[in-house]
Amino acid sequence: MDLDMVSPISAFDSRSPRVQASARIAPVSGKAGAEEAATARNAEAQRPTPVLSPGARDALPAGYRNLALPLGTSGAGAVTTAAQRAASGPPRMAAYGPSEAVLAALPRLVGNRLSIQIVLRETQAAARERAEARGETPAELLEKAPIVAPAKLPSRNARDAEPTLRASLLAREGERETAALDIYLAKTGPSSFEIVTYDRDFAAPSGGFPYSAPPLSRDRILFDPACQAIIAVAAGQGLSVRRADARRVGLGRAVLAVAIATATLLALAFALAADRPAIAVVAAGAGLCGLASALRSRRLR
Repeated sequence: MDLDMVSPISAFDSRSPRVQASARIAPVSGKAGAEEAATARNAEAQRPTPVLSPGARDALPAGYRNLALPLGTSGAGAVTTAAQRAASGPPRMAAYGPSEAVLAALPRLVGNRLSIQIVLRETQAAARERAEARGETPAELLEKAPIVAPAKLPSRNARDAEPTLRASLLAREGERETAALDIYLAKTGPSSFEIVTYDRDFAAPSGGFPYSAPPLSRDRILFDPACQAIIAVAAGQGLSVRRADARRVGLGRAVLAVAIATATLLALAFALAADRPAIAVVAAGAGLCGLASALRSRRLR
């Protein structure tokens, strides 16, 4: 075969300017790409891990509750028969929420609030733990605690609130939902305190005050140094006692008003029967004044 009829493989050789230019550019671009990838990896490694707020108990935003999804008793995608499902018992729950045993042991929210007994128990435990850490008794701890200014009470929900003690509690809400609660104890007087409970889902992004929702409960209590315990003298109980006293006093005023009206009518009847109009007028005036006074005092109570 004639060699003159064979065409060249490429119109460029290794000495071509275009080939030499591409040979110079390729290593530079590859080096730049490696440097950019290394820089991105270093930046990702140095990026601080975001801190979840107290309201975010999982990857969901604050305000969402724990979810519980039923899973099959076998592996994912496996088909089980009715006999296998019956033998395996009830379906297991996912790890998104606590188990049934844990839920059964949690205190339950009733009307979006905890009972005063549970709140007092948790507060007493927090006071005892703080006192033991300081080598004191709960009485010494609470007696030495400063009185919180009214503007900085936890019930005011201010950013600069100064609670005396803080406790946390996981409560059960509904069948499968849980709520993390923040319990605050603040000293309002020599032996008087207030306990306020907030839902942690509504805490500030930095945690704590101010909450974006009002407190779930607010109770006023007393500390009994003789018993070394916080006694359940709540504001609601005191209010009910005062209302009961007011009802008894109001009933007495009503009986007095009826008695005055009856006496006035009898006096008028006797005066008119005796043909003494002047006495009748005086009796009517006195009766009306007494009746008005009784009714007015009843309204004031």
